[in-house]
Amino acid sequence: MQSIVTYEIVEDSEKAFEINVTECILVQPVLELDAGRIGNALLCDADYGHAQGFSPRIKMIRNKTLMLGHDCCNHRYVLQG
Repeated sequence: MQSIVTYEIVEDSEKAFEINVTECILVQPVLELDAGRIGNALLCDADYGHAQGFSPRIKMIRNKTLMLGHDCCNHRYVLQG
């Protein structure tokens, strides 16, 4: 069975958790349709809401996504307050 994502853990501490997703099963079909920006808006941007759903104290920071052609999706979750 194929994994949905391939990732590496960059940091796992009391205040932050960070991973880099290097492969995502959703990316290739979307990019083949030349719809990376739409895929990013509809699929990837939801990650921010998921983080807030766990706790309003969690802030997700990301400046790269596979959907927009970067080498990874960097997800950094920071516990605030």
